[in-house]
Amino acid sequence: METKTKIIVRPEKVYGRTLYYPVCDTAKMFLKIQGGKTLSFDTIHILAEADYVIEAEAVKLPSGKTKQSWVANFD
Repeated sequence: METKTKIIVRPEKVYGRTLYYPVCDTAKMFLKIQGGKTLSFDTIHILAEADYVIEAEAVKLPSGKTKQSWVANFD
């Protein structure tokens, strides 16, 4: 059975847009290739098509609780 490579991003809403900040080293490597400070949705989509598992880091809420992470599915 083949193990899929996982990248972890942290989605944040900024002025109504969702930006994807790299968390793991693999995501940071792809950001260096792409350029900029956040991964574009197009880059994330291409990585998902290349069998990468895209996982979002849990988001801390003001109440101190965490919102569960999700895994992108582009099928």
